[in-house]
Amino acid sequence: MYTRCPSCRAQISFELPQSADSFPEGYKHKIKCPSCGVTIGVKIPRVEAAATFQPTYTPANPAASDFEPTYQAAPPVPADSRADKKADKKAKAAEKKSGLPRNIFMMIFSLLFVALSTVAYLSQSGQPLAGKLPALMSGIENFNGISFIELLIKDFEAVKGLDLPHIFVAALPSALFVLSGIVFIVALIAAIGKKYSRAWNFIASLIILAITVVMFLAPVIFAEGNFVELCAAYFMDPDSGIIPTQKYFAFAGVALGLLQFLFSLFFLASMKKKIK
Repeated sequence: MYTRCPSCRAQISFELPQSADSFPEGYKHKIKCPSCGVTIGVKIPRVEAAATFQPTYTPANPAASDFEPTYQAAPPVPADSRADKKADKKAKAAEKKSGLPRNIFMMIFSLLFVALSTVAYLSQSGQPLAGKLPALMSGIENFNGISFIELLIKDFEAVKGLDLPHIFVAALPSALFVLSGIVFIVALIAAIGKKYSRAWNFIASLIILAITVVMFLAPVIFAEGNFVELCAAYFMDPDSGIIPTQKYFAFAGVALGLLQFLFSLFFLASMKKKIK
């Protein structure tokens, strides 16, 4: 029988072993190449087949030269399948809490601010709720953030005629109204995606708290005179003070802004589930 050395490509002739008929199917007989000394495993065919056919090794490239080195490719590096990647994502998602409860809290606070502004606008003269609100809601008119936006659209020249402090004070309720609406929309989208933006809600809540505080103290901050006397008159003046006139709803903005900020501060905690 004949074969070819895979190392030096030399043709080798060898005889079948006498006990070839007892070898199992697929047995490889080991021979040594006389040219380079490499040990080769040659598959021994069945005896009945050997009587009729003498197999000869045929190289992959018959036109190759006498020496043609064979290169063994490195085994491919197994890559993560899509199923494995999806499984990893699901596992990571399962380790985190859903941001739905936190987003619901942010949506509630935002809706309360939007509702305050809307009711305050509707309670202005010429609006459906003018003169119909209970005395307990006195002071809610400070949260009207729609009238200034309406004035900007209808009569921008009138706004340009105001001095900067008046524009700033008038724009605060509108800024609170718009920012609360944005926070609500962001929280709604995040709730649908089961996410929660800790940084955004914390910064937005801090800005809302600052706006409500400035709105509440604006009559004192932008007035001329002794600060202590102005504060005393703002709270205790018999004719216009908040407490004698029972304008308790003026405190609502600061209270809601403080609560929203405290919740956003509490929600800065990690959303990863604790492993017991």
